[in-house]
Formats: sequence, structure tokens, C-alpha cells
Amino acid sequence: MRMSKDPNILTSLKEVLPKFVITFPEFDILLNNQPINQNNSSQTFQDDEDEFTVIDNINNDYFNNSGGSGGGGINSNSISPSVSKKYHQELEKSLSELKMQESQKIKALEHKLQSTFLMASKSEEKYKDLLEKSKIQQLQQQLDQTDKIAIADLRQSLEKKNLEINKLNEQLQLLANKSSENLNQIDELQSQKYELGNTTKSLLDDINQIKQVRERLELDYQDSQEQIQEKEEKIHSLEGRISILENELSQIDTLKNTIETLEKEIEKYNQMIDEKYMESSHVRENADKMLSEMKQLSEQIQVKENEMKKFEKEKSDIDDKYQLKIAELMGQIVDLQELTSEQSEKMSSMSDKIKEYDSKVDEQNNTIQKLRNEVLDLESEMKRQKTTADYHQESAMFVGSQLEKLKEELLSKQQTIIELNSRSQHADTVASNRDKIIKEQFEKENNLEKTVQELEKNIKALNVQLTLTVDDNKFINEQLNLRNEQFKESKFQTAKQAITIKEQDKEISKMGSRIIELQQILSENEEENKAYHLSVEKDIEEKEKQIMELYKQIKQKENQIEVGKEYQHILYNLSRMIQPTSQGMLDKSLLYKAFNEIQIHKDTSISLEQSLEQQSNLNEVLKKKITQLETANLELHMNRDQPQPHRDHPKETNNDNNALFTNFSHSRNAIFCLNPQYYEAVNINAPNYFLSPLCYDHFEKEIKLKKPIIGVIFEIETKIAGTTDSFGLPPGTEFHEVLLGRIN
Repeated sequence: MRMSKDPNILTSLKEVLPKFVITFPEFDILLNNQPINQNNSSQTFQDDEDEFTVIDNINNDYFNNSGGSGGGGINSNSISPSVSKKYHQELEKSLSELKMQESQKIKALEHKLQSTFLMASKSEEKYKDLLEKSKIQQLQQQLDQTDKIAIADLRQSLEKKNLEINKLNEQLQLLANKSSENLNQIDELQSQKYELGNTTKSLLDDINQIKQVRERLELDYQDSQEQIQEKEEKIHSLEGRISILENELSQIDTLKNTIETLEKEIEKYNQMIDEKYMESSHVRENADKMLSEMKQLSEQIQVKENEMKKFEKEKSDIDDKYQLKIAELMGQIVDLQELTSEQSEKMSSMSDKIKEYDSKVDEQNNTIQKLRNEVLDLESEMKRQKTTADYHQESAMFVGSQLEKLKEELLSKQQTIIELNSRSQHADTVASNRDKIIKEQFEKENNLEKTVQELEKNIKALNVQLTLTVDDNKFINEQLNLRNEQFKESKFQTAKQAITIKEQDKEISKMGSRIIELQQILSENEEENKAYHLSVEKDIEEKEKQIMELYKQIKQKENQIEVGKEYQHILYNLSRMIQPTSQGMLDKSLLYKAFNEIQIHKDTSISLEQSLEQQSNLNEVLKKKITQLETANLELHMNRDQPQPHRDHPKETNNDNNALFTNFSHSRNAIFCLNPQYYEAVNINAPNYFLSPLCYDHFEKEIKLKKPIIGVIFEIETKIAGTTDSFGLPPGTEFHEVLLGRIN
């Protein structure tokens, strides 16, 4: 039988319960039951308030009379046929009446079964009520019954407990002595611990100071290494600069050689100019001779002069255009010089400037292409004007010499540009970008050379068309003077650069010597630092060993303190258990009293546990009896359709059978029978109680064999019938689903 969910059951089991005895009414299956006193039944159910269905007493007078008459007829000696017919008729009537009475008896037995279940349930309720009302009396009775049995056991247990108490008292005395000794030891250990704490603090302070010194030395060492690295980087950069300066010196030497060659060539060109003046005087003499011829050719000359005027206009326009272009190119050259100077100051913006250079180079390429197209146009015009330019050959030769001088000057400018580029390269610090920038600058210089060459070609084409005029010669001489001055300035700048290079060499040598000195100082500092580190590490190891020894001593003393504290903690907990309000430890006498009281409580608890065990055994016996009665009732219910054996002398049954199954509630027993497809509760005044389909798995055997089901009610759920799954009830009717548990 499963436990119910009543919360008062556990509390009732803890109490001492009296013996539970149930008396059931005796009944005979073979219809020979003795009459049951109506007074007993009325007394047992006079306090019930539930609704009962009372079945009237069965009147068996006719059955008794007919039995008596039957007996008399059988004992008679003479039987006539008419009497025998009447006798047979009466027997048939009596048999039919007996069958009716048997059916009524079966119904009465069914009502008795129901009444037995009701009696059991009501007896349980009354039993619980009586327990609640008479707890004190039951406890006294139970104690009176169990004291006799338990006195002997208590005496033995008391003797044992007294021995144990004596042992505990001895142990307590020992513990008290040990606690006093431990307190003294604790005081000593605490003083030693305080001293050790001071020593450890001092040692820790020393260690911290050593660590700080060590950290400072490490930081100094790191700083010195960083300084060394920085100086090494500076050395590398200076070495790169030295290599660049060496290249610049080689370039300066080449420039000096070129300058000397240019000076020689200038002297040659001056001699050529003198010769040309002499030739021009001869030409003037020849001109007088040619005046006659000129008169003849005057007409042709006028025509050609007109053409020359046109050409001069075109020439002036072209000169203006090309002067503007030359000015633009010179501005670009100046911009390049400025950019090279800015590159020495701003290496971070080199990539952007290189892109700007590329765009400018593209623009220059475009201008070069335009100039090439113009050159082609000029060449076509030159072919047309060859006939008119024969007499200008001598002047063209002179102009050619001047153009060669201009070439030389342009070469000198290119060399100055190379020098400026080398200076800009000298300012670069990143070695990876240096080669790229130099290559790009060389490419740009080549492009500039190409543009200059193309410009020279254009100038040649233009100068072929020029006339031998003094103004042009003066202008050319002025340009030559200006360019000579520029060349002198470039020489002066190269001399300055040579001086600065020498100064830089001196500084580099000084830096090298300074670096060597610093390296020596660093090597000495490293040796000193190593020696100091070794000494510091030895000191730290020695102090760590001392700290470990002190730590071991502290641990040993802490373990001793903990043992003493455990004893004190045990005594303190005992005192708190005895008196929760006490703040300190109790006296020994109070502890002994508390131990005695605890022992008494233990004895009473043991006796209560024994009584509970006895009561649980009684409850199990009662449960077994209840299950036996339930099985007997089941057998009666199963055998109600079987024919009952006939007896000649049945006994009267005048008892009032009461049946009630409307008080369905939790933890009640219930019977369900198949009716006809669903299991319905055996019920009179409370129909439509059906077994829930959730319980079918628990009662598979009974359902397969179509046997009645007995179980404990767990839950009742009221529902309203619908169109489906309503146990065959019409829609709208109220029914109840019962969750049932199996009885173990």
C-alpha cells in the first residue's frame, strides 16, 4: 500500500501509538449468517455525517415458513397424488422464492462489502481523531506497557553509559590539563611568532631593497644597451653618410676635371670668335664687290625681306613660346632643387613627393611629345626655307659655336643638379628607400636631359632662321656672362661643400673615437655589474634559505597552536551547545551535568525509537489484515454470479447494511469494474467515476483478463463530456477521471 500525501501522517508516526484493533462483522458466503446486532452498527456509525444509502431488512419469514412446511410434508407417512402435486407445486414456489431470496442475499452481501470498506475508512478517521484527542493518555499507557520491558534494558544501558561517562570525565580532565598546557604553549608560540614576524618583516624589507637595487641596475643596464644600440645605429648611418660623401668627393673630382676641360674649350671658342671676326672683315670686303650683284638681287631681296618679315614675326612668336617653355622648365628645375632640399628634412613625405615627381614627369613627357610635334613642324618649315637660308650659313656656324657653349653650360647645370641630388641623398636616413630615390632621380635626370636635347634641337632649328644681328650676339654674350657667373658660383659652392665634407670627416673621426671610449666604459660597467649581480644573488640565496628555515619553524608552531585551538574549539562548541547564550567556556561541573542530561535524552530517544518500531510493526500487521479482507471482498465480488449451494436451514439476517462510496478522496481505496468497455467505480450515489487512461499501463494484467481493479486514489479530476473520449457519455454530462495506484 502506497504512502498517502497527508502531512499529518509523519507527525503521527513519531508519536507512541496504542494497538489498533478492527472488528469486522462476520458473514457467511453460504447464506447461513448469524444476525448482527443492530445496536453495534448504530453505535459505530452514529457519529458519521456522510450520506448513507440504507437498505431495508430482508424479511425471511416466508422462507422459514415454507421450509417448515416442507419438512413436515416429507415426514408424513401417507402421501396422496393430489397432495403430492400440491407439494411439488409448493416446492417449485419455494424454490423460486429461494432463488429470489438468494439474489437478495447476494445483494445484501454486496452491501456488506461496501459497508466493510466504509467501516474501515471511518474507523481510520475516528482512529486519527481519537489519537489527536488522547495523545497524553496513549503515551502514558504505552509507557506503562513498555516500561516493564525496557527497565532491564535501560539498567544495562545505564551501567554501560555510566562507564562511558566515567571514561569521558577522565578524558575531559586530561583535556582540561592539556588545554591549560596548550594555552601556555600558545602564549609562548604567539610571542615566538611575533618575534619571527618582526624578523621576517626585516628580511622582507632587505629583500625588497635588494630587488629595488637589482631593478635599478637592470634598468640602467637596459638603458646602456639602448644607448649602445642607438650609437651603433648612428655609426651605421654615419658610415652610410661617409660612403655618400666619398661618392660626392669622387663626383667633385670629376667636376673639377670637367671644369678644367670646359675652361680649355672656352679659350678655344674665344680664339674661334676672333677668327670669325677676321673672316667677317674679309666678308665685308667681299660685300663691296657684291654690291653690284646685290643691286641685281635687290628685287629678289625685297621679296625675300617681306618673307623674312613674316618669318621674323613667326620667329618672335616662336621665341616667346619657347622662352616661356624654357622659363617653365627652369622653374621646374628650381622646384626639383627645392624638393631635394625638402627631402633632406622630410623623409616621411618622400613617397607622396615621388608620386608628385611622377606626375610632373608625365607632364614633362607630354610637353616633350608636344615639342617633338612642333619640331617636326619646324623641320618641315626648315625644308621650305633652305633656299632662303644659304646666305646665313656663316652666321649659323657662329650660332652653332654658341649653341655648343650653351650645351656645355647645360651640362654644367646638369652636374649641379646631380650634386644637389647627391646632397638630398646625403640627407636620407633610410637605406632601403635611398636606392629607389636615387634611381628615380637618375631617371628624372635622364628625362630632363632628353627634354634639354629636344629643346636644343628646337633652338637649333630656330637659330638657323635667325639673322646675323648684333643684338642677338649681345644677348648671347650677356647670357654667356651670366652663365659664367653661375658657373663661378657653382665652383664656390663646390669648394664650400668640400670644406663641409672635411669638417664632417673630422666630426666622424671624433665620434668614432668617442664611441670606442664609450664601448670601453660599457665593457667595464658590464664586468662590474656582473660581479655585483653575483654577490647580490648569493646574498638573496642565503636570505631565502634563512626565510625557509624560519617558515618551517613557524609552520611547526602553527600546527601546535592549531592542535590547542582544536581542543579549545571542541570545549567551546560543547559550552555553546549546552548554553547558547554563554560567550566563553563553561566550568567542568556544568559540562558534567550537561553530559548527564545528554545521556538521559539519548536514553529517552532510544526508548521512543523502540516504541516507534513496535508501532510500525503493528501498522504492518494491520495493513496485512486489511489486504486480506480486501482480497476476501474481491473473491465475494467475483463469485457473486456463481450459484450458491442450497441449505435446508438458512439463518436470518436482520442487520441494516449501509453503503457509501461517495466520499472519494485522496488515499482512499476504490474498486473499479468493467462496464461494459470502460472501468467504472462500484458506486451507488456517485456515478460516472471512471478509471483514467493514464492508469492502464499499471493495471495491464487486470485489463487483459477483464478483472476488477482495486487501488488507492491519488487524484480525481472532474470534466464535462464532449463529442470524443468521454467514456460513452452524452455531451454535457459531468464525469470524473480517477488516478489510481496499485496496492502493494
